[in-house]
Amino acid sequence: MDYKCINVSKSYHKFAQKEDIKALENINLTLSSGEIVGIIGLSGSGKTTLIDVLSGNLEATVGELNYSPESVVRVHKTSSVRLNKNLSVYDNMVAFGKKEHMSELDVENRMVQLRDIFSLSKFINTKVSELADEIKVKCEMAISLLTSPRIVFFDDSLSGINHSGKNEILKCLKRLNKEERTIVVLVSSSLKDIDKIINRLVVVDRGNIIYDGAYNDFKEIYCKDKIFEVFLNKNVSIEQVEGINVLEKGEYYYKLSFANKNGMLSKVINLFDVDNIVDLTIGNIDLNDIVEKIRKGELND
Repeated sequence: MDYKCINVSKSYHKFAQKEDIKALENINLTLSSGEIVGIIGLSGSGKTTLIDVLSGNLEATVGELNYSPESVVRVHKTSSVRLNKNLSVYDNMVAFGKKEHMSELDVENRMVQLRDIFSLSKFINTKVSELADEIKVKCEMAISLLTSPRIVFFDDSLSGINHSGKNEILKCLKRLNKEERTIVVLVSSSLKDIDKIINRLVVVDRGNIIYDGAYNDFKEIYCKDKIFEVFLNKNVSIEQVEGINVLEKGEYYYKLSFANKNGMLSKVINLFDVDNIVDLTIGNIDLNDIVEKIRKGELND
């Protein structure tokens, strides 16, 4: 089944400014069974408002959803599914099941599935207060899934988790998606947190969706460039070179992007007198620069 958000807009009234501010504008989005979708955007882009609407926590000003909120769960770092730290993982699951009016048998059967998917068997009788942070996140995710929702929004859920913990959680979500065909939506401000498992990406900017497509296509189009930042002893002007773009220029500073091809790095460095360089860094293009490229309609060759 496809889950659709149709012509959705959301406005807030600013009394001080005596006007309506549009947080979302004419959003159309379809989520299909088996997808793992990443939704990213800069701070203030509208992605949180979009997730509020999609998860049923906020009513759209205009537009509709073709599904009921009962088919959706949202897990956030400040989620409403709060674990009682004085109870075991098992007792937390039972308590949540009762709250959702599930029978004891249904809770037990579902618990067996989820503790296997999230590798929680050895922690099932452990008090939450004694668990590592990444295990707590896995427990909260598992409890949120007791009711077998068809769509799960993980909103900034990996924030504060160490690298190995994130990788372990992502493996669990990939297995959940594969075995149960649950639509997994990962909401983040950072691509590197979700890069390993998403197969589709949605980029939100200024209340609009500016990219919606296969993640591999996105990387091919927008993520080939490298970023070169250099700090100088004195200000200089540099010549224009094909394939090298000036993203920022400040006092004693340049930020450039260049195609990640043989010989290009040497061309970038040769723009500057080595004796004038105080410090330099080379890295991958970041979300700010990607959004700016999409706004301008720029594509890599």
